[in-house]
Amino acid sequence: MLGQPRQALEDAKTSTNLDPECTKGWTRVARCCVMLGDTVTAKQALTKLGNLGEENPTEQRNVDTVDRMVSDSQQAYQSKDYRKSLWCLDKALEIATHSLTLKTSRAECLAFLGRYTEASEAANSVLQFDNMNADAIYVRGLCLYYEDNVDRAFSHFTQVLRSAPDHVKAKEIYKKAKSLKTKKEEGNTAFKAGNLDEAYRLYTEALQIDPCNRTTNAKLYFNRTTVASKLKKTAESISDCDKALDLDPNYTKALLRRAKSYMETEQYEEAVRDYEKVHKADRGNMEYRQLLQEAKLELKKSKRKDYYKILGVDKKCTRKREYTAHINLPYQLLI
Repeated sequence: MLGQPRQALEDAKTSTNLDPECTKGWTRVARCCVMLGDTVTAKQALTKLGNLGEENPTEQRNVDTVDRMVSDSQQAYQSKDYRKSLWCLDKALEIATHSLTLKTSRAECLAFLGRYTEASEAANSVLQFDNMNADAIYVRGLCLYYEDNVDRAFSHFTQVLRSAPDHVKAKEIYKKAKSLKTKKEEGNTAFKAGNLDEAYRLYTEALQIDPCNRTTNAKLYFNRTTVASKLKKTAESISDCDKALDLDPNYTKALLRRAKSYMETEQYEEAVRDYEKVHKADRGNMEYRQLLQEAKLELKKSKRKDYYKILGVDKKCTRKREYTAHINLPYQLLI
């Protein structure tokens, strides 16, 4: 009743050891095990209770519900449907209120959904009861890794593998994190050395390593768009900015880069839209205000009739007689 099922379970087990036919003791064992998410032991207690001539249909329904929700959650997890997996875990935790296993699984799903603050808090709540819980430490490392705090993430994964060398998830994510960091650094080195094609290739390879790492991948797309811009691949540059902003809608550098590319390709309405978003986020920045004003001016100018373009001549061409060479019309018609 005090919400201490672990201590209650010890007493209930002692009760049944002293008197194997104590039905209240077996009832309490089942109740505590359900609260802790241990449905296997709960089923054993209910079976023993049944052998003694008593039934507990309420607890049996609880056991069945937890088992079903956990099974559905695992299937959804395998399909990478983390939202559904989380929903099933929440339903299971309504009954198995003190299950550390379910809580760490829930924290992991939150991390995969990008809800890192909630995930860290959920992992910390587990560590308050078990400060060496490998799964909870792994989830904290996972959050740090997805927030691009790689060095701290490495220390968490190392701690997990030190205490649980066979922790499969920690092994996999540690390997992935190292590979991603290495490939990103190689791309940066190639870019700084002026090896643009090599940098583009390395950033592309880095983007294949972990699609779940939204923060790092947003930066990788921005790095690749910078390379694409220098290689005069404007369309690719805009496309990569789009992808970076899909992952991080408030990525100022990506907005500025895309706006610049829009200006270069005379897509002034799009450029104004991006500059307005940047300016709105930091109204005190005079550079952003200037860029927005320039984009608006170009947009206004673009809506005027461009007679040079209509006639198919260069804007540097100023003399009437020069026009006739381009359009084969009599000089007198050009008034």
